[in-house]
Amino acid sequence: MSTSFSAKESDIAIIGLSCKFPGANNVSEFWHNLQSGTESSTAFSDDELQAAGVLPAKLQNPNYVKANNIIPDVDMFDAGFFGISKKEAEIIDPQQRLFLEHAYLTLENAGYDSLTYEGLIGVYAGIGMNTYILNNLRDRYQQASSIEHYRLMLANDKDFLPTRISYKLDLKGPSLLINTACSTSLVVVHMACLSLLNGECDMALAGCAAIRFPQVAGYEYQEEMIFSPDGHCRAFDSDAQGTILGDGLGVILLKRLEDAIADRDTIHCLIRGSAINNDGAIKTGFTAPSVEGQAKVILEALSAADIEADSIGYVEAHGTGTSLGDPIEIEALTQAYHAYTDAKGYCALGSVKTNIGHLDVAAGMAGLIKTLLMLKHKTLVPTLHYQRANPDIDFHNSPFFVNTETTEWCSDGRPRRAGVSSFGIGGTNAHIIMEEMPSVSPTAETKVASHLLMLSAKTEKALQKITSSLSSHLKRNKDIVLGDVAFTLSVGRRAYPYRAYAICEDSGDAALTLALQEETHFFKQNDVSDHPVIFVLPGNIARNDITLTDELYHNNLQYRQAVDECAEIVFNLTGQDIKELSDQTANSINTQLDDQIRLFTLEYALMTMWHTLGVVPSAIFASGLSQYSAACISGVFSPELVLKFICANNDLDEQAQSVDDQRQRLLTELIKSQKTTLSLPKTPLKLGYDQHRLTEQNALDVSYWAKIFGTADSDEHNITDWSFESSNCHFLLYHDSHITNTFVEKPAGSVGTIVKSTSAPNKLATSLENMGQLWLQGVKARYELLYSDWQYQRIPLVDYPFERQRYWIEADAQERPHQDGRQSELLKMLQEKPAVGRKQLLVSHIQEEFTNILGPEANKPNENEKLLDLGIESLALIEVVAKLGTQLEQQIPPSKIVEYPTIASFAEYILDQRGLGLQETNVKATQDSGEDSVTAVAITQEQPSANSRRQLRKRLRA
Repeated sequence: MSTSFSAKESDIAIIGLSCKFPGANNVSEFWHNLQSGTESSTAFSDDELQAAGVLPAKLQNPNYVKANNIIPDVDMFDAGFFGISKKEAEIIDPQQRLFLEHAYLTLENAGYDSLTYEGLIGVYAGIGMNTYILNNLRDRYQQASSIEHYRLMLANDKDFLPTRISYKLDLKGPSLLINTACSTSLVVVHMACLSLLNGECDMALAGCAAIRFPQVAGYEYQEEMIFSPDGHCRAFDSDAQGTILGDGLGVILLKRLEDAIADRDTIHCLIRGSAINNDGAIKTGFTAPSVEGQAKVILEALSAADIEADSIGYVEAHGTGTSLGDPIEIEALTQAYHAYTDAKGYCALGSVKTNIGHLDVAAGMAGLIKTLLMLKHKTLVPTLHYQRANPDIDFHNSPFFVNTETTEWCSDGRPRRAGVSSFGIGGTNAHIIMEEMPSVSPTAETKVASHLLMLSAKTEKALQKITSSLSSHLKRNKDIVLGDVAFTLSVGRRAYPYRAYAICEDSGDAALTLALQEETHFFKQNDVSDHPVIFVLPGNIARNDITLTDELYHNNLQYRQAVDECAEIVFNLTGQDIKELSDQTANSINTQLDDQIRLFTLEYALMTMWHTLGVVPSAIFASGLSQYSAACISGVFSPELVLKFICANNDLDEQAQSVDDQRQRLLTELIKSQKTTLSLPKTPLKLGYDQHRLTEQNALDVSYWAKIFGTADSDEHNITDWSFESSNCHFLLYHDSHITNTFVEKPAGSVGTIVKSTSAPNKLATSLENMGQLWLQGVKARYELLYSDWQYQRIPLVDYPFERQRYWIEADAQERPHQDGRQSELLKMLQEKPAVGRKQLLVSHIQEEFTNILGPEANKPNENEKLLDLGIESLALIEVVAKLGTQLEQQIPPSKIVEYPTIASFAEYILDQRGLGLQETNVKATQDSGEDSVTAVAITQEQPSANSRRQLRKRLRA
């Protein structure tokens, strides 16, 4: 992305978004519905309503409107993706679950992985009234223990929405809940913008969710209330009598504009200014709107944006379709705009509530995303059900007209701009000024021969889905720049265990490759492990494979800089430009010297590139001249010293018996002349075909380096011990060398994963193949830096395919805790069973309790497994202990899991305390005789020691 656009310091960019609104599961579906003028209301039959619990008397009421604007699958969630247990997922407010998924999707849409992003990401969120706990969890809450009350609070209280997002996505910026009734969404956006401008975070997620339960339900129309008598919202129309409620959520990602441009983000549109205020007491009642308050907030937003009102081409109004609210809103808008201009009828007006109803706290987010899409597509979409104006609205003397058709949004030469309003019950008003992002030159497709596409998912099924989805996306968008796709996949997608890669030439080739998934072009791996990497330098790469200025030189900055560094040194020594040399070069220095210089330069440049990419070897195996390359990369020599030594060796008499002595004197003189010394290697080295470790003594011994310079590389059978790093390493090899062939021929399992080049090492394709193989094996690296010369852009691609399952508690089928005072079944069974069998019964019961928490996919915990090592969330662990106490009618201190860490030992402790252990007869006899009654009481009411409580807290915090 290239642009000469000058960003204002206060401009905020919207760089990512995700939504789920009535009739639309995503942004593209929402835009399609808006363009086509679709109303997404759901009408229910009497049978559906009666099955949902609506009483027959209501159904017979002529004022009962049997419609709602709902979103589907609110009971579905990918709990496993976020590491949430089945039991916890079932009690979390579905609003919060959906918000979590869409927060993740918003970051992906913008091309960011929160785990690798180096800046601070804030969360500013709003959420509707929690009706899930009121309808579905009501009885459970009323009968719950104190611990379950606490768990239900964490899962359902509004306060924990933003912090749950920050925790699950590892976001370290501010994390705030904001609620101002119907104006919540725009207030959330306003506060997020201020946080960015104040430097509190570098990006900010801003969003709202509103879902009511039960969904299958209508409402009762009552005159002068806000609900419509026919299930339609007719904003600004003479027949308007109210609105209809709806469900939905939307999340956007905000960033300072100058940063978004610098980071090559896709910028959907700009926020130029925003404002919030409150009506105060100067209105007819708490729920009534105020012309004065609304007009002021619009003026404040225009002032913050530093623009004239006559430059606004569209206003997304609050537009609830009430006979009182609509006229007040238009009067306030007119007052504010007349402070700037007397022009009439130039500004389009609309309300998304006519499409999807009133989404409560998420209403403003729906309006904002609608406006963003209109700015981006330069298209105005219709407001539905408008035929003639409300008689109390004077459109003729205002700047506004209601837009009722899908039409091109024409520009008068100035940027397209829009205002978005949202007014909350209670008087908190919000207004935002938005502007289109100026047209910029798209990324020019470079002449790069191929690109590496890296895909990953948490499961094999999800990997298959995302591969197919990306193939379809590339097929639909034939003009997409494949470099942008490769760049976004490498920097903007989290790396998961199930992985695949493909090397493709263009978007068409990529779409076909991903669709066919042929094993010769598409590579998959399901077992990744970030083991260390070992470089293997053969010392004798074929001459025709050494062209220093091939594709890699023109595509990778670090490789090119390293080649240029060596070329400058050689040119100063010989006057020869080694970048022009090849095996066909007629005027080379001489064949042997030519090969030695080029080989060293190639290996030095390649290793420099890999280091920059983050692939730093844990060791280097080298032979022949490559021993010098390895020593240089690991810091023993400087490249200048090595190249001077190679060039000077050309004048030595190789047949002389004293050649090693000559080399030693030569190397010593070079070290002195450069005023340097040999250094210890920073990376362990194995040198020569006997693969001996380079010792500290040899590393600093000039005679050692002089001696190995001329060693022959003929005995390939001396490679006897590759178990140095064994199977816990990945080996990066180059082809056409007997060291490579010998390595590959080793018996299966005797070495680790082999990443072998299939073409010349300086080819771009070779590096892509190597990187793809390392990626499959789980090696962490900055793969995007391979294309360091090209300014590729983060672009929206396809959403992660969550594997949602039903996590739901029906309102009439709740699991109720034992509260009737009768002895529990567990205690009864334990008392009736012989003493020798009680332990196994209780162990099995405890194992079942933990299996329920871990989920059906988890293995049953072993009785000798430590409780604190099961990976169970601390509150769930304490809840099981408390539940056992209730079932056995005794108090069990949770800290006892430190003293009795396994399931078996904990069961023995519980039985002993309840008088049901193997010693129960002796305990009972003692109690019957009255002996030491104080001790008996102490046993049954034992308090945890201070030390065990401290240990428990420490383990749970960890």
